[in-house]
Amino acid sequence: MLENVVSEIIHRMAKLLPMEQQKDLQTTLYVVLGKYEITEKSTDLRINDVTWVDDLQRFIERKRISGKSERTLQQYQYQLTRILSYINKPIDKISEGDLNEYLEKYKLIRKVSNVYLDGIRLTMSSFFGWQHRKGFIPKNPAAGVDPIKIEKKIKKAYSDEELEKIRRKCENIRDLAIVEFLYATGVRISEMCALNREDVHINEREIIVFGKGAKEREVYMTPISCMYLKAYLNERTDDNEALFVSARGDNKRLMPSGVQAMLRKIGKEVGVEKCHPHRFRRTLATNLLRKGMPLQEVQLVLGHTKVETTLIYCEVDKDSVKADHRRYMAA
Repeated sequence: MLENVVSEIIHRMAKLLPMEQQKDLQTTLYVVLGKYEITEKSTDLRINDVTWVDDLQRFIERKRISGKSERTLQQYQYQLTRILSYINKPIDKISEGDLNEYLEKYKLIRKVSNVYLDGIRLTMSSFFGWQHRKGFIPKNPAAGVDPIKIEKKIKKAYSDEELEKIRRKCENIRDLAIVEFLYATGVRISEMCALNREDVHINEREIIVFGKGAKEREVYMTPISCMYLKAYLNERTDDNEALFVSARGDNKRLMPSGVQAMLRKIGKEVGVEKCHPHRFRRTLATNLLRKGMPLQEVQLVLGHTKVETTLIYCEVDKDSVKADHRRYMAA
């Protein structure tokens, strides 16, 4: 088999290499490939199982009815299609071992983080758990797939100095209005870009936001954020209903990618690392807690279902903890 492989490679390269280089290549191939056992790949056709297609669509439709966003549904569709295509079995024949093998190989080949990999595990759990509860499969194979260990790191908020640097580098009133809006309200970037002018009650400094799972919540602005937003809206001449529009001159609704690019540019220019929209949300949560707002109220501001999620967003100042400990424990 080795001789056949080497001969075929030399034959294919004959028109590209002079005779001397062909001989050198032949010698090199024998030396390198001689360490391995070479077998011819099977040409048998693989029979693809597609019985899971209807099962997947039934799951997606149920999640759509329950209020999941289209973005979440697309992620379900993408990940589950990959999983089920790879395993290539009817869903009632898929085992815990099949799922573990998929995760192991995915990690090995794609080099993804444990956070990303555990997200895939959660998608598996949601899909097979629902199929089992509805009686479509006799056993939930994802029930025995252990959570993937994740090192929990509390990501840093912006410092007061970093916030001021970002503000001063804003090139126009729109960018400044966006920065103050993100910090004051703590909204997700997708939530901000989906807002229309009519959603904002500037005089009351209140906004109705539709968050994850089509959940409605009220968020609040500061006098400063209202001032800049008013100035921005007053200088606009377009009739687009969107609260923020692109700065390119086409007056189209501003997209998350546009905000991310703007902040990346500012961060690079002023030396603020990891300058991105979500960090304003984390900064608001951290500062509200530092100033004494109860955790449950911060949870409502951010629109979290679980208080544990809110805690992940909050950076605790060790000096504040030390000072409070001494204050509360003083006899």
